[in-house]
Amino acid sequence: MGDLTRHFNRKEYSCPCCGLNKVSPVLAKYVEIIRTEINVPINIVSGTRCEKHNEEVGGVPDSSHLGGYAADITAIGYTSNALGKVIKA
Repeated sequence: MGDLTRHFNRKEYSCPCCGLNKVSPVLAKYVEIIRTEINVPINIVSGTRCEKHNEEVGGVPDSSHLGGYAADITAIGYTSNALGKVIKA
Protein backbone atom coordinates (compact mmCIF):
# COMPACT_ATOMS: atom_id res chain seq x y z
CA MET A 1 0.00 0.00 0.00
CA GLY A 2 1.24 3.44 -0.88
CA ASP A 3 0.84 6.80 0.77
CA LEU A 4 0.10 8.52 -2.55
CA THR A 5 -2.07 5.95 -4.33
CA ARG A 6 -2.90 2.33 -3.66
CA HIS A 7 0.36 1.05 -5.16
CA PHE A 8 2.74 4.01 -4.99
CA ASN A 9 4.55 6.00 -2.35
CA ARG A 10 5.42 9.66 -2.76
CA LYS A 11 9.10 8.77 -2.28
CA GLU A 12 9.08 6.72 -5.51
CA TYR A 13 8.51 9.95 -7.45
CA SER A 14 11.22 11.94 -5.62
CA CYS A 15 14.37 13.36 -7.22
CA PRO A 16 17.19 10.89 -6.49
CA CYS A 17 19.79 13.58 -5.81
CA CYS A 18 17.92 15.87 -3.43
CA GLY A 19 14.53 14.31 -2.61
CA LEU A 20 12.50 17.09 -4.27
CA ASN A 21 8.95 15.87 -4.70
CA LYS A 22 6.30 17.80 -6.55
CA VAL A 23 4.37 14.87 -7.98
CA SER A 24 1.11 15.94 -9.54
CA PRO A 25 -1.95 14.17 -8.11
CA VAL A 26 -3.24 13.81 -11.69
CA LEU A 27 -0.02 12.08 -12.78
CA ALA A 28 -0.14 9.76 -9.77
CA LYS A 29 -3.75 8.90 -10.58
CA TYR A 30 -2.91 7.99 -14.19
CA VAL A 31 0.11 5.87 -13.23
CA GLU A 32 -2.14 4.05 -10.75
CA ILE A 33 -4.71 3.45 -13.51
CA ILE A 34 -1.97 1.97 -15.73
CA ARG A 35 -0.76 -0.23 -12.85
CA THR A 36 -4.29 -1.51 -12.26
CA GLU A 37 -4.87 -2.09 -15.99
CA ILE A 38 -1.75 -4.21 -16.56
CA ASN A 39 -1.83 -5.88 -13.13
CA VAL A 40 1.96 -6.00 -12.75
CA PRO A 41 4.26 -3.79 -10.68
CA ILE A 42 5.45 -0.55 -12.25
CA ASN A 43 8.85 0.95 -11.52
CA ILE A 44 9.07 4.75 -11.46
CA VAL A 45 12.44 5.21 -13.18
CA SER A 46 12.31 9.00 -13.05
CA GLY A 47 9.68 11.19 -11.44
CA THR A 48 10.28 14.68 -10.10
CA ARG A 49 13.66 16.15 -11.03
CA CYS A 50 15.42 19.19 -9.65
CA GLU A 51 17.09 21.44 -12.24
CA LYS A 52 20.54 20.01 -11.46
CA HIS A 53 19.46 16.39 -11.90
CA ASN A 54 17.44 17.22 -15.00
CA GLU A 55 20.54 18.74 -16.58
CA GLU A 56 22.68 15.74 -15.53
CA VAL A 57 20.34 13.28 -17.27
CA GLY A 58 20.04 15.40 -20.40
CA GLY A 59 16.50 16.58 -19.79
CA VAL A 60 15.19 19.56 -21.69
CA PRO A 61 15.18 22.86 -19.76
CA ASP A 62 11.37 22.99 -19.61
CA SER A 63 10.92 19.27 -18.80
CA SER A 64 7.60 18.29 -17.27
CA HIS A 65 9.63 16.33 -14.68
CA LEU A 66 10.64 19.66 -13.09
CA GLY A 67 7.06 20.37 -12.06
CA GLY A 68 6.14 16.78 -11.18
CA TYR A 69 3.99 16.31 -14.28
CA ALA A 70 5.96 13.43 -15.86
CA ALA A 71 7.24 10.02 -14.90
CA ASP A 72 9.35 7.55 -16.82
CA ILE A 73 8.08 4.06 -16.00
CA THR A 74 8.86 0.42 -16.73
CA ALA A 75 6.89 -2.74 -16.09
CA ILE A 76 8.04 -6.35 -16.05
CA GLY A 77 6.97 -8.15 -19.20
CA TYR A 78 6.28 -4.93 -21.13
CA THR A 79 8.50 -3.34 -23.74
CA SER A 80 8.42 0.43 -24.03
CA ASN A 81 6.21 0.10 -27.11
CA ALA A 82 3.76 -2.27 -25.41
CA LEU A 83 3.53 -0.06 -22.35
CA GLY A 84 3.01 2.95 -24.60
CA LYS A 85 0.04 1.22 -26.25
CA VAL A 86 -1.53 0.65 -22.82
CA ILE A 87 -1.00 4.30 -21.95
CA LYS A 88 -2.55 5.51 -25.20
CA ALA A 89 -5.57 3.21 -24.93
